[in-house]
Amino acid sequence: MEQSYTGPERRRFARIPFSFPVRFKECGYDKNNLKDEGISQYAYSNNISIGGIQLKLPQRLKIGKFLRMKLTLPIYQECKVMHFLGQVLWTQFDESEKKHVAGIQFVDLDEVDKITLEEFIHESLKDA
Repeated sequence: MEQSYTGPERRRFARIPFSFPVRFKECGYDKNNLKDEGISQYAYSNNISIGGIQLKLPQRLKIGKFLRMKLTLPIYQECKVMHFLGQVLWTQFDESEKKHVAGIQFVDLDEVDKITLEEFIHESLKDA
């Protein structure tokens, strides 16, 4: 089945610039046997879409690793806290900022959180 992409970068989902702190904990490579590894860490997002989020971090994440994540969206003059599972799809080093950047795909996003995120992105694109 052919995937449809949007925008000049041929992405599957529209993404918006979004710079907020994201809390995460690494939890292994096996989705059926996730175990928290180490302590919670923080990163900042660069952008977000319905399919995933791009993070800016001080350390490199390993491709394929699953992350338990927490993100607070500023919606309708209140905050919506989302808890979700993500998987690292790619990483690179940003030489100009001396930070690592990682593309995280959302895995099994809860339907309520998915709707909330879609509304947030839609409203943000409308306001842009």
